[in-house]
Amino acid sequence: AIVLGYGGSAKAIIYSLSLMGFKKIRVFNRNYDKIKNIKNIIPHKLEEFEDFFEEADITINTIPINFMLEMNLRLPHTKTSSASKKSYGFDVVYNKNTFFLDHIAFDKRIYGHHMLIHQAIPCFQKWFGIKPEVDLNLLDILDAKVATLKKP
Repeated sequence: AIVLGYGGSAKAIIYSLSLMGFKKIRVFNRNYDKIKNIKNIIPHKLEEFEDFFEEADITINTIPINFMLEMNLRLPHTKTSSASKKSYGFDVVYNKNTFFLDHIAFDKRIYGHHMLIHQAIPCFQKWFGIKPEVDLNLLDILDAKVATLKKP
């Protein structure tokens, strides 16, 4: 598994990945010193991401930046890579489009609004005593909207 960033959501994701049995969790961060001594992960500088992308079963972005405009980062450029055919891409950022690896044809792509909606369900249930169901049609509409946003 690859996790980009090391903020609050990344820490929860890393914990969940380790509970799920992922043997290698590579964490790439803009500030390498912040992660270099963390146990149970393999720390990397963000610039090294492309070197390890191909081996990942899942790539998770937690960095809330537009990779196309705000970062001079080498991103994987192939649509036919082995990782693009068998892996999952998950961008947990839900309040802006990061255009994170939009050019990669992941087997499955999950956007941040999925996470936000599924996090809201138990909260809503706890507050109001009603467990809402996820409207799959709404998720399809949101996915289509994200997919059609014009890239800068």
